[in-house]
Amino acid sequence: MNPAVFTPLQAQTEIEDENRNNQLQREVWWSEWDGHTPSWFYWLIELFQSDEYRDEDRRNLLQLLPTVLAVRGNKERTDKEKEYVDAIAQDKLFILADMELDYAYLMIKPELNELRNKVANNLSKAQKIGVYAAMIKEISNENQRIEGRIKALQKSDLTNADRQLGYQSEAEAFRKLIVVSSRIIIAFQSVKR
Repeated sequence: MNPAVFTPLQAQTEIEDENRNNQLQREVWWSEWDGHTPSWFYWLIELFQSDEYRDEDRRNLLQLLPTVLAVRGNKERTDKEKEYVDAIAQDKLFILADMELDYAYLMIKPELNELRNKVANNLSKAQKIGVYAAMIKEISNENQRIEGRIKALQKSDLTNADRQLGYQSEAEAFRKLIVVSSRIIIAFQSVKR
């Protein structure tokens, strides 16, 4: 038998069914009203509805009972977890607000600027005196590392107290760099004499 050739026995035929016909008639009847249902229609439906549909529907409660019991059993743990997550979120919010107002840097900024100027003066003196380029480069690199650490502290999510400790340690690093560069300058000045 050739599959491309269809006979009337192979084709689908329309099924005449009483339920299908009734459904089509109801659809036509409903469309004649064009969506404007009179109020007496709902009264009729309520009048002829059986009592089993008038009671409250409890099927969903029975279907959701295992979930409801699981939620009630875990309620204490979920409440504790919610408090923990809320506390972490609030701490993070305070840290972000603390980052916005970096008062630790504002307090130490004048001192850091003074130390930066001293390092810059020592670098210019060292170049005038004729300090080896490698030594000047090493001092300059250390200065850039300290500046980088200060910028990292400004962008970090540390509290202001922790930042203040970091800024103070960087100020101390500036002081050590000033002492080292000053000693190098003094040593080269004494050699030149």
